[in-house]
Amino acid sequence: MTAIPTVIDEELTRIAGSRAGDELVTGVLRGSDGERDGLPLVAMDVHVSVVGLVATTTVRQVFRNTLGTGIEAVYIFPLPDRAAVTEFTADLAGRRIEGVLQERQAARDTYDQAIAGGHRAALAEEDRSGVFTTTVGNLQPGEEAALTLVLTGPLPVDGGEATLRFPLVVPPRYIPGALLDGPSVGAGTALDTDAVPDASRITPPVLLPGQSSPVALSLTATIDSAGLGPVAVRSSLHAVATDTEGGTTTVRLHPGERLNRDVVLRLAFGSGAELGCAAVLAEDTIQVTLVPAVATATARRDRDVVVLLDRSGSMDGWKMVAARRAAARVVDTLTDRDRFAVLAFDHMAEHPTGLDRGLVPALDRNRFAAVGWLAGLEARGGTELAGPLEECADLLRVDEGRDRILVLVTDGQVGYEDRVLARISP
Repeated sequence: MTAIPTVIDEELTRIAGSRAGDELVTGVLRGSDGERDGLPLVAMDVHVSVVGLVATTTVRQVFRNTLGTGIEAVYIFPLPDRAAVTEFTADLAGRRIEGVLQERQAARDTYDQAIAGGHRAALAEEDRSGVFTTTVGNLQPGEEAALTLVLTGPLPVDGGEATLRFPLVVPPRYIPGALLDGPSVGAGTALDTDAVPDASRITPPVLLPGQSSPVALSLTATIDSAGLGPVAVRSSLHAVATDTEGGTTTVRLHPGERLNRDVVLRLAFGSGAELGCAAVLAEDTIQVTLVPAVATATARRDRDVVVLLDRSGSMDGWKMVAARRAAARVVDTLTDRDRFAVLAFDHMAEHPTGLDRGLVPALDRNRFAAVGWLAGLEARGGTELAGPLEECADLLRVDEGRDRILVLVTDGQVGYEDRVLARISP
């Protein structure tokens, strides 16, 4: 058993979804009277099997009713957003139930009918890409329920390394709009609004800072290179690796590891050369792993670059400093052949003083003016992203034979991303 190297924090900032400092999400118990009390989830076991560049993840959640009455257990949690759920089973009252795939409303109707008939039932729903809600109904006092989901998806490859990421936090989202009348549709902390009518389904309660998690969580990963060569593993958390037969590497997290960030494993296959393709024959099965060729360098084209910087209240502190530096670094890389624009937004969008509102040549004086303006920005307001993002897209609307690049620098997510995308997609 050997310790494996740790992925440094600077590298984690380049891996989407990793957010150091967030607390582990929790669920809620909901009794027959609708009141919420406590945390139903007592254990979660995650096992990831990697073969080549494909990962199959099995997640097992155990719920327990510690109250004196029948309850409905609700849990909002993240799953890898590039994976598809291929299996859902529930162990309820000594019976195993195989899940079936239905449209959302049909699935809810089936669940409600089972609960109304006095049966135990379980429901799994995807509310956003990577955000799921599981619900277990008619869980009686002292009973346990175990839900198992199986997911399969590809691993992204960057810089010759593959990244395996399992999320452990649902990041906070900005929820705009006016409150809707009536009860919320979910068990989250935010109320539903006209802009985000399912806000209560994507905003789970979280543990308070310093509060220990009552959930027993274990995570293991077995890695079979499938002909890609020996694998070197690095982890975002403390972990141990055990080599087993057949060249398979098993990675386990240390017991008691503080799981307040996503688990990220970086997998380097082969001997350090460019990652290539492979084919493996196992009994009567052939697995072929195809890796795209590295793109060859092409002649540089002139660029139109628009940088949109989030200065909302959640960016206060070190995040605002890092964001200003990132935006300034982008501007500094431009040459006289390029054009650019810089905007900052919260509840409104602002432009650098002294520069035109459109694209300007990336001359020294313009770049210096933009960088100086960025240095004075402070955090404030909300994350009203749609309008500013649409304004930035308008600046790049016309194709003049130049590379058109929009850089969004932000710390978080919004709850109305479908509306944002609908506005800029034309």
